[in-house]
Amino acid sequence: MNELIASDTEQAIDDTVFENLRAVLKDNFDEVIFSVFEVADGVFETLDSWTDTSDMKELVRLPHSLKSVSATIGANSLQELSVSCEALAKDGKVEQAMLIAQEMKQAYEALIKALEQRGYQRPST
Repeated sequence: MNELIASDTEQAIDDTVFENLRAVLKDNFDEVIFSVFEVADGVFETLDSWTDTSDMKELVRLPHSLKSVSATIGANSLQELSVSCEALAKDGKVEQAMLIAQEMKQAYEALIKALEQRGYQRPST
């Protein structure tokens, strides 16, 4: 398992980044959290259906999208894994990128639990 994976929910979110963003955005913070869920769920839905004939540009775009939203709320493990996955995809290393994508999914699951502990519920899919 990659050392970047958040092994528990305490490591899934950088509390300083998270709380600073919440303080700045106030009532709009919930929209940011919803956006994280929306983007991540879409990324993993697409990655789950990935095949060898899928568009390589998509494999680069997906972790790129996730990298941005995860960094915004302090989900550093997910963000760092997304950076790795994007770089591997750009280099055409599909197999390795897909392995990192599985680690990204685990980091996202830890993030979901961490957000739930903070009172944020993932929208029903």
